[in-house]
Amino acid sequence: PDTLNDSVFDQVRRLLRQRGKVLLHCGSANRVGAVWLTYRVLDQGVPLKAALREAKTIGLRTPGFETKAVDYITRTLAKTGGLLSVKPGINDPFDGPELDIPGFLKKFEVESREIYSQRREILAACELKQGDHVADVGAGTGLFTSAMARAVGETGWVYAVDIAPKFLVRINELAVKEKLTNIGSVLCSPTSVTLPTASVDVAFICDTYHHFEYPSLNLASLHRAVKSGGRLIIIDFERIVGKTRPWILGHVRADKETFTQEIVSAGFTLKKQVKVKGLKENYFLVFER
Repeated sequence: PDTLNDSVFDQVRRLLRQRGKVLLHCGSANRVGAVWLTYRVLDQGVPLKAALREAKTIGLRTPGFETKAVDYITRTLAKTGGLLSVKPGINDPFDGPELDIPGFLKKFEVESREIYSQRREILAACELKQGDHVADVGAGTGLFTSAMARAVGETGWVYAVDIAPKFLVRINELAVKEKLTNIGSVLCSPTSVTLPTASVDVAFICDTYHHFEYPSLNLASLHRAVKSGGRLIIIDFERIVGKTRPWILGHVRADKETFTQEIVSAGFTLKKQVKVKGLKENYFLVFER
C-alpha cells in the first residue's frame, strides 16, 4: 500500500481524465481498483459506496489499499468543503512545470482569437480609471495585464492572478521589460483567488470563468476581494446548442444564464451587458458588489 502516495493518485486521475482509452495493469489488480476508486469518486461524482463496490469487482481486495484510497478521497474533499469539481480536468493543461509558454502564446495571442483581436475595445469597455486596483483573474500570458497597468497609472495596481506559476513568471518578466512597477503576481488555488479582503475595485475575468472548478468557493473569495460598489466583469463564451461550435459546447460547461445565476447567488448584482462590436462568440457582463 505504501506505493500508493498522493502523487500516484494525482497522476493516474489526470491520465484517466484525458481523452482516449487508458490501460491500467497491476499483477493483483489491487492498485488498479484503488486508483479507479479515487477517479470515480472525485472526477466522476460516483458515491463512495457504489464506487467501492465497483473497485472491489475490479480487484480491490486488500484492506490497506482501500484505506489508502479512502484517506486520499477524504483529504481531497476536505480541501473543498466536500464539493466536487464541476468540470474535472479542465485545468490540467496548466498544471506542472512543463507548461508550454510559446505554445500558449500561439493559442492565446493570435488575431483569430476574438478577445485578442478586440483587446483594445475590451479594455476601453472596462472603463478603468487612474488609481483603480484591478484583479486580472486568469491572467494567462498577460494579454490584458500590461495594458491595464498603464490604464490605472502609477497610483493604481493590477493583480495578475493565475493558477499556473509559469504564466506568472512570464508576466513578471514582461513587467520588468516594460518597466511597469504596478503589477503584482498572485498564485491562486483551485478554490480561491487568494486576494486580500476589499482589495480591488474591478475584478476582470476573461474566458476564464468556465475554468472555475468550484464556482461557489471561487465566487465567495471574489466577493470578499471586491470592494463594496466595485465591479466584476465577466467575458465568456456564448453556449447555445445548435448554434455554438462543437469545441465550445464540449469545453464550456454551461450557458450565460446559468453563469449569471451563479454569480448573482454569490452576492453580485447584474448591472448591464456591454456590446462590443467585434465579439461574436463571447458576451461581456458587468456585475456590482
